[in-house]
Amino acid sequence: MTPSASPTTPLADRSTRDADPAILHADPSTTLATMRPGDRRTVASIDGPAADELAREGILPGVEVAVVSRAPLRGPFVVDLGGARLAISADVAAQVRTSPRSAAPGRA
Repeated sequence: MTPSASPTTPLADRSTRDADPAILHADPSTTLATMRPGDRRTVASIDGPAADELAREGILPGVEVAVVSRAPLRGPFVVDLGGARLAISADVAAQVRTSPRSAAPGRA
């Protein structure tokens, strides 16, 4: 057994909530489901059956999203879309690929 493995939870079944924040922020493309409250990233793509519904709600490539809260036990995420808030399921959040925010013009 590896040091990070739990005796009751196989590594393959570990939740994204256990993701190392350093790895999350180093990865140039990650899903909304791996983000934590306070994280802010840009939508890169939506890969899955929820793409049309998310587009109607305003989650589109290029849009900045911030995770406001996450319910426990794979419950819904509340995301901020620049003033509007939307609750989406963990399964739908896993379909939204994100990338790091671009620096604003004039900033490094």
